[in-house]
Amino acid sequence: MSRLPGLTLLLVSGLFIGCATAHAQDKPSVDAFLHSVYGRYKSGGKPIAPTDADAASIYAPALVKLFLADEKAVNGEVGVLEADPICACQDFDIRSVRISSHQSAPGRSDATARFNNLGTATVVRFELVAVDGNWRIADIDEDGVGLLSKALKDEIAAIAAQ
Repeated sequence: MSRLPGLTLLLVSGLFIGCATAHAQDKPSVDAFLHSVYGRYKSGGKPIAPTDADAASIYAPALVKLFLADEKAVNGEVGVLEADPICACQDFDIRSVRISSHQSAPGRSDATARFNNLGTATVVRFELVAVDGNWRIADIDEDGVGLLSKALKDEIAAIAAQ
């Protein structure tokens, strides 16, 4: 009995897994991912909220977990997430999106989005991570706010301490 078919299947499977991971590590795929996210922020668009059922399609699992823990901790009150973290806004009609990105480590990338929202120039920085071969937002840094993950952790800890 030959082991060649099993070995061939193993090699081909590894090739496909390697291709999926490599795809989510190039600059054009980062830019395309963020452009697709911001494409939902035109007037009348339907952005994905951090606690929506499909939040995992744009956010990394650890950040989704923090969003859900924070939502539970604030118990219906306004907390850190008083605005949409992707646009740093409550109302939106985003235009002229420009993305710049670079790979910070294998499977990780940093990106900056510059855009106009309702006539206001806005800058949002992202840490992205490859999850199953696709880019996901691991953290967000807005001017004057700092890292979203830290703000969420601090809020959850402060509420728990009360």
